[in-house]
Amino acid sequence: MTSRSLFFLLCALLLGAGFGFWLAQGGLSTEGGSGAQTTADGPCPGGAQPAYWVAPMDASYRRDAPGKSPMGMDLVPKC
Repeated sequence: MTSRSLFFLLCALLLGAGFGFWLAQGGLSTEGGSGAQTTADGPCPGGAQPAYWVAPMDASYRRDAPGKSPMGMDLVPKC
């Protein structure tokens, strides 16, 4: 392998690693942030209160107030 091809291989690896890191940090995220989305009225449209809060990966885990799931994720309001 020549030094020129080794240089291009190294550049490609660095660009790929940088792009992967950027994606892992939410580089293409379309959401405005993490956690439950809220408006000025609250988490439900029209200012209504959520009926309950659930874990995003386990709908059987319900709570009466916002908080964290057993997995450490923010609970999601169900209106």
